[in-house]
Amino acid sequence: MQISPLVEQLIERLQSQERLDLEFKECRESLSESLWETVSAFANMQGGWLLLGVTNQGIPIGVLNPEKLKTDLFNLGRNAQKINTEVWTESDVSIESLEDKQLIVIRVPAAPRTKRPIYINGNPMTGTFVRRHEGDYRCKEDEVKRMFREASMEAIDSTVLTELNLDVFNADTIARYRQRLQNRTPEHEFNDYSSERFLAALGAVDPAAQHPTLAGLLMFGGDLWIRRWRKRHLIDYRLNPERISDTTWDDRLPWEANLLDGYFRIYAKLIEDIPIPHRIEAGERIEETPAHTALREALVNLLAHADYAETDASLITKSPEGYYFRNPGSSRISSYDLLTGNRSDPRNPTLLFMFRLIGLAEEAGSGFPKIIRAWRSLGFQLPDVEVGTERYEYRLVLRNAHLFSDADRRWILELGADLSEQEQLALICAKHETTVDNERLRTLTGIHPTDATNVLTGLRDKGLLKKQSDRRGAYYELPEALVVVPRTPSLFDTAVESEVSRDVDKNLKEAAENLRVETQLLKEIKRSLKERLPRARKRELILQSILRLCTLRPFGAGELAETFQIGREHLVTAYLNEMLKKGQLQWTGRTRKDRSGKYRTARVG
Repeated sequence: MQISPLVEQLIERLQSQERLDLEFKECRESLSESLWETVSAFANMQGGWLLLGVTNQGIPIGVLNPEKLKTDLFNLGRNAQKINTEVWTESDVSIESLEDKQLIVIRVPAAPRTKRPIYINGNPMTGTFVRRHEGDYRCKEDEVKRMFREASMEAIDSTVLTELNLDVFNADTIARYRQRLQNRTPEHEFNDYSSERFLAALGAVDPAAQHPTLAGLLMFGGDLWIRRWRKRHLIDYRLNPERISDTTWDDRLPWEANLLDGYFRIYAKLIEDIPIPHRIEAGERIEETPAHTALREALVNLLAHADYAETDASLITKSPEGYYFRNPGSSRISSYDLLTGNRSDPRNPTLLFMFRLIGLAEEAGSGFPKIIRAWRSLGFQLPDVEVGTERYEYRLVLRNAHLFSDADRRWILELGADLSEQEQLALICAKHETTVDNERLRTLTGIHPTDATNVLTGLRDKGLLKKQSDRRGAYYELPEALVVVPRTPSLFDTAVESEVSRDVDKNLKEAAENLRVETQLLKEIKRSLKERLPRARKRELILQSILRLCTLRPFGAGELAETFQIGREHLVTAYLNEMLKKGQLQWTGRTRKDRSGKYRTARVG
């Protein structure tokens, strides 16, 4: 979807503040019912922005009485019959001017877990919405009940299972746990406790009622007792032959028993082909590499943060491509907080404490940053994490792929620009994944949204990225001159290596030179357009500039509209169609409606 350049600039400014989900509403004279559905959806997910006075196609039309609409927003926003909880403050709503049009910009923050669900019209079962893809979806009854369950201040794993007694525990599992604690921390006071007092101190037993807690059952229980509480209890480990996503496997361990024994069985399979180092530090033998650390933390993270009230299985796969971890239950904190360790809200804090006591987990909030540091220290790509924005599950991918391959490093060097590591990551991401946006760059680097925007817009200003837009905001692609790069020759292609290498150097240098000329021309055009020119002279300047640009390479209408700060439709009808008729430009699309088509200077002869 092509968005007005003026709205695009506003979106870019908003995107620098935080994760951006975006919705346009016309609301020219009054507030629509669909607005409140979107407010509910944003608040129940990761938050977002509403732009009132903008069509669904991203064209600003303005609102007629912005002050009245703003007053209506606050009056209805405080009315419990419209929405059960007020979700914004005075600073979240502003009136913005785009030329002669007035827009209302609304920031809808993500509601705290303890206040969800946010629902409208007085009924949570019919008035609760969530955001999926680019639309608002009414929640089903089980989804609403899940939100109420997750909102509880009481930790789920501290629930006392009054229908069970202490016979549910596996004595051998408890003995193995106590032995590990004794070996790791001989002076720990828990080592002298009786079995009953020890389990109570861990949080595995309610000392007053002498019934197991959910954490105790999951960590130390017998498999029959666990399945009595959780009808489908499965932690599924698979060794895939080639790729993480393979549907066939060479080895499988469908674990249906307690988490402690499951951890040691699955972890052994994850690390069985990773060499153990032979080195001494401070008088102690070091038996962990960064790979061991990352996999240990990732496995504990999966076991300690899953929502065991759900029936979906946890899944761990290992392949030559890397490792994949998935558990039911989305992350309770944002991807930014997860990456930085700024905040922690564990679903099962008692389970996490049990793992941490025997050295298998970090302090709350620090586990995921440790995974990042460990994986990066190996030179691999940063972990790819999905916190559960669209689906109620958490996913983590650790790829056995180097952050920068030799071909990537060579490609970066050939660009001839002095680039920071964040800028290089953004370009490599765009090279391999075709696009990069604010959220993806933050996932790769852990930097703040404002810094991510500065990196992306800086690369755009250098001519190394070009900006596109959709409903989620701005995303960036490589300029066409940098997209097609011949493959780097294999080290085994000795017969043709030198010839292919010369071709690679030649094409890369040509692409870099074309990009340099294009960047310089764009600077000249922007400088000229800032001058106060008569309308006819400005029109002639735009026509000449379009011809010069399209001589370098084909340009899309959206790219040209952004360059000249002209609405796309106006540019097409007032400039490009005329140039096509005169034979100055050629259209590369198969039909006139082909959105992938571009304009290039017509060939003579």
